[in-house]
Amino acid sequence: MESVGLYLQKEAVTRSDLTEKDHFGRSSYTRYYYATFLLVRDMFRAMNPDWARVGHADYPPILDATIYRRLEKDRYRALRIKDYELANEIGRAKVSCKELAALMRKGYAIRVTADYFPEVQIDFFSGERFKLNSVSINDAHDWPARARLHSLKILNAWKQLND
Repeated sequence: MESVGLYLQKEAVTRSDLTEKDHFGRSSYTRYYYATFLLVRDMFRAMNPDWARVGHADYPPILDATIYRRLEKDRYRALRIKDYELANEIGRAKVSCKELAALMRKGYAIRVTADYFPEVQIDFFSGERFKLNSVSINDAHDWPARARLHSLKILNAWKQLND
């Protein structure tokens, strides 16, 4: 998905027709979102197979409520037994839960705008740069990499607590 997003991103800036530029540009946002979504779904599947079947809107609450609260409870346990290394790792995972939830909310909102609100034009403002609803394509391009990093931190802590 990421490579398709990148292809569409590059294609958008090479087009001379404004309608085509807009179509390719908005499609690049959706591919970057779905690449991110699939990465998070894989993480969820590894943590709890039931979470892999929930809808898009349920991802942020699972991250910043369900998983976060579980990690918070386990961090207190780690501190009680003076396992500071584990407590620190869980702390990093908690931060990643919040950041990944925010990323998923932002990505989903832009994906909805790209798919369902064609009247919201993409702003091609400089060379290869463009934005939709003030979200830069460079930001969207980074979503999968950021999701990978956050997922790794969350999964590492989760596996230590559940093995």
